[in-house]
Amino acid sequence: MAMLRSFQPRGDSASKSRVADTLRMLERSGWINKEHGKYSITYCVHAELNRKPRILIKHSSINCYCTESRH
Repeated sequence: MAMLRSFQPRGDSASKSRVADTLRMLERSGWINKEHGKYSITYCVHAELNRKPRILIKHSSINCYCTESRH
């Protein structure tokens, strides 16, 4: 699974709150998972951009072009 780099949002508390809200929204919609305090991407974004069905990522590369993940 491709791991998102951990980051510290900069800026005021309103900005940090928006980042947290966005991460929660992505988690609820199934785009990312949070395990042990780290987020990971669950679906191939390229498939969505190309209007194809979302494909579960089965490999560790974040540079996914859908070829390795079709199982």
